[in-house]
Amino acid sequence: MQDCYIQKWCEIVGNTAKLRLYHLFKTEFRTEMYLLLNIPWRLRKNLSILRTSFVDLEIEKGRREGTQREDRICKFCRNNNEIKIEDEYHVVLECKAYVDARHIYLGNVDTNLYFFQNLMKTEDRITLIKLANFTNSVIEIRKLRKISQ
Repeated sequence: MQDCYIQKWCEIVGNTAKLRLYHLFKTEFRTEMYLLLNIPWRLRKNLSILRTSFVDLEIEKGRREGTQREDRICKFCRNNNEIKIEDEYHVVLECKAYVDARHIYLGNVDTNLYFFQNLMKTEDRITLIKLANFTNSVIEIRKLRKISQ
């Protein structure tokens, strides 16, 4: 019975548009390390938000609204005449709106999928805390930018 459930879970994760990113780093049916760490609830929540999709990223808004994927452009980058799809990869590794937070919490990052997958899969407590704090900064920056628009 458990094997059947896990097989169905793998199928759903691999074939659901909303979980397009999640299946890149969630490869096993098990409790994730960040949920078990003795860290503040707020940090675990931030990691969950990052791993299961920011609700207000263009990639998610566009999915809900039926916008073609290639038209789900980052508004921050569009203002700088760059055309980038706004997804979690873009936010964590590329977007210039978060360059200071990225430098503070994540240091120098490689902008490739392999680095992103390893960052999202990490079980290192310090790295998870830094990633959670980075995510919190992104959320705060996005709130400020919405207010000033």
